[in-house]
Amino acid sequence: MRQSLNGMGILVLALLCSEPSKAQSGILIQLETNAPEGIVYADSTALGPARIGTFVVPANTREIRMLPPGSASWTIEPIRFFLPRDTTRVVSVRLDFPYHYRIESVPFGAEVYLETESGSTRLGVTPLVHRSDQSVAGIFRLRKPGYVSETVNPEPQVWSRYSVLMSPVVSEMVASSEVEWQPPARFRSWIDYSAIGLAVVSGALAVHYKFKADRRYDLYTRSGDASLKDDVKRFDTRAAIGLAGMQVGIGVFALRLVIR
Repeated sequence: MRQSLNGMGILVLALLCSEPSKAQSGILIQLETNAPEGIVYADSTALGPARIGTFVVPANTREIRMLPPGSASWTIEPIRFFLPRDTTRVVSVRLDFPYHYRIESVPFGAEVYLETESGSTRLGVTPLVHRSDQSVAGIFRLRKPGYVSETVNPEPQVWSRYSVLMSPVVSEMVASSEVEWQPPARFRSWIDYSAIGLAVVSGALAVHYKFKADRRYDLYTRSGDASLKDDVKRFDTRAAIGLAGMQVGIGVFALRLVIR
């Protein structure tokens, strides 16, 4: 029996020495990125988060693909790197996502400026998404007539979203002390109830559609079905509209409290 086992061991050793192992027939991918939480794929096979840094893929792999991190960044397109036919055993790959900054304000329509050491650049009006190949070094400033200027300090993340509640300028709401002004005998309480109702209903709709968008995005990351992106975009847009409605309701109610 012992001689038989020794013979089998010699046979297995001979086979291992005569044929290359799977590791030897694969390709070593050394990955660098600005999004370590992004998910890396070899063709349609998920390899794991990019922070691992080193992956071994089959020799017949044609594409290295990375999806952006987080369900909130579904609008960012995946990054693809195509391996040439004559790929060597070790390939160094750098996959960097552009930086996206979504800026919203209540009320909307505020002008957004990027202020850096070299000066100030107008980006547009809220809501907007600013895209940059490099992480922004500076601040975002929001301006709107009749409201106090607000600033946002951007974070070095691939996807960032900022919602700014702008405060009205008090001096423009309060009448001059020289003018005799009498407040109305009754406050229009129906405005308060309408504003609160709008905030509650819009908030519930925002949460509802956000959950639906997240579920569609999860299916997209697992299956890679590009047709699901339209559903994700539609539901996320509805969630954003609901969030804006909630913010308007809160803003109106807050303004009513101030002017009383």
